[in-house]
Amino acid sequence: MEYGEILKQVEEQKKEKNLSGKMFRYSGLIMAVDYFSQKLNSDQIMNAAFDFVNELLTLDSSSLYCIRDDSYQLVREKGRSIGIKTINRSKKLNDLAVYHGGILTDKEAMLKYFDKETFANCNIAMIVPITVDGLLEGFMLIPEKVSGTFDEDDLIICEVLMNLCNSAMRNYESYNELRVINESLDEKIFNLFAINQSSKALLSQLDLDSLYGLAIDVFSELTQSSATGFVLFDEKSEKYVLRSHRFVLEYVESLDIVLEKHDDAVTDPNRIIIDTSDSSDIQYFCSIFKDGLSQLSPLKAQYIILLNKEDQILGFVTLGATITGTPYKKNIFELIESLASSTYIAISNAKHFRQVEEQKKIIQNKLDRLISLNNLVKNINSSMDVETLLDITMNTLNVSFFVDKCLIATYDSGKNLFVVRNNYGINENISVIEPTESWKRILRGRTALALDDEALVKYFGSNFRENLGDITGALIVPVYLDRAEVELLGLIVVFSFFDSLISDEENVLTLETIAGHIAPILHNLNVIEEQKLILMPDYAEMFKKDLEMEIKQAEEYGLELYIIKISSPGKFSFNHTHMAEKLRSRFKKVYPLAYNTVYVIVNKKEDTDKESILELLGSGDISVETEILGQDFGSLEEFLAQ
Repeated sequence: MEYGEILKQVEEQKKEKNLSGKMFRYSGLIMAVDYFSQKLNSDQIMNAAFDFVNELLTLDSSSLYCIRDDSYQLVREKGRSIGIKTINRSKKLNDLAVYHGGILTDKEAMLKYFDKETFANCNIAMIVPITVDGLLEGFMLIPEKVSGTFDEDDLIICEVLMNLCNSAMRNYESYNELRVINESLDEKIFNLFAINQSSKALLSQLDLDSLYGLAIDVFSELTQSSATGFVLFDEKSEKYVLRSHRFVLEYVESLDIVLEKHDDAVTDPNRIIIDTSDSSDIQYFCSIFKDGLSQLSPLKAQYIILLNKEDQILGFVTLGATITGTPYKKNIFELIESLASSTYIAISNAKHFRQVEEQKKIIQNKLDRLISLNNLVKNINSSMDVETLLDITMNTLNVSFFVDKCLIATYDSGKNLFVVRNNYGINENISVIEPTESWKRILRGRTALALDDEALVKYFGSNFRENLGDITGALIVPVYLDRAEVELLGLIVVFSFFDSLISDEENVLTLETIAGHIAPILHNLNVIEEQKLILMPDYAEMFKKDLEMEIKQAEEYGLELYIIKISSPGKFSFNHTHMAEKLRSRFKKVYPLAYNTVYVIVNKKEDTDKESILELLGSGDISVETEILGQDFGSLEEFLAQ
């Protein structure tokens, strides 16, 4: 074979070898494209880039550095070690990703980003950076090959692999960002769902005590807090009171925590989350509440979420450490803030509902009082005598107005005495009340209150407990007519109510109204009683007519007829009227014909028993005579002729 043919054959073999080398590299690039297209993490991408570069460039040695904390650490190495384990992170080094982002082969370019001392003991021919969005995540340091320098194909292959690696890293970072966003969205969706469901549950609860317990359960469950507290502003005391708390990992008895706000406290409506590990947050919280953090120490609070309404603090929620020990996420505070607002609305609704129910009860009580007053007016208007009037009034006070102890007295202006006519719940050791100088107010028609022993002594004397029983106060309401002058008729004295105070304005008004209603009726009944005494019936004519009729009926039907004459000796006295009244309690036909003589008509002999009549009258200085039809007289004329 000639020399020329030999050279030609060698040249063809070189071409075939170069072609097979290129085919190997292109196949490797296709495999790299396929591999880097998969979902990989950063370690997988870095290791794959290291392997592909070493394989396709047939390197003798190389080193892979990845960012770890504040420096770049050697994670993989091939061949002879260059002796560099750590390269410190710096702004100059990160500028490689920002301003260059490509392969470095020039020494001067390398020294723009790396310190000169780094390459003092090694001959670095190429630096392959691995970047993501302007951040240097790692790099490969490649010394010179033993077989020679890197040619253009080597640089192209290396740059393609670097781009594939950087693209995979960007995909990985994008995927991570997307995953984080998805997790955040999932959490937000869950939080919205939790807020919706929790708000429904909270707003549907109208009992305050149950609502406080439900609220703290919601806070504790959704935040996984091991110690949770719920503090709200109390309008009555104008202080912040712990309404409910929950400890998951330990048992804690009931806590009594009350916080007072500084008078000159300045609140920042945009400052909601208080971190108890932050000195500025602690200073802000203590500037609002007196001795704030020490008061909250039993709750072991790590965070305090304030409920702000403009420049007012409505309350706050305290969160202890989580059950799992993990830190709180940002969206937890947003969730708590929303839930706390819903809880405050629910509590406000429950308070308003309770207020409405209380007002409803008050209105119902007022309506019941008005109905009772109306019934009392109807009943007293139908009273035919003073005793009936006072009995109806006393029963109504006891049953309808829940009077526990009271008395009703009428006024005797002639003797200047109050005569006790009816009482309930007190001792009956007092029959009259003699007014003193302290009674001037009442005698002028004004209501009086005695709320201590000293005042009771002024009105009822030093023996008031012996006379009236165990009383601690008195409401004295006069019964009077307001004419040119006050005409006092009596009084109502209430010593206690079953369910309220005697000094209650409504009780005073009710009793004054009752006294005003019975005053004209009591006056009219007194006038009628006086008229009865003045306008006495003609008992003589009535006796004659009734006796004539009784005689006819006795003769017609064969009945017995007895005339009983009861006489009281002595001078004129009004006692005969009382004698007639006593006889009327047993006999129907009673006729007081003179100041000291009363006649009674009966049809039974046993009714004529003298002893029983004297016993009824309660006096032995009375004569009792009985005349019988058919024996002592036979007709009306014969009886009258006697």
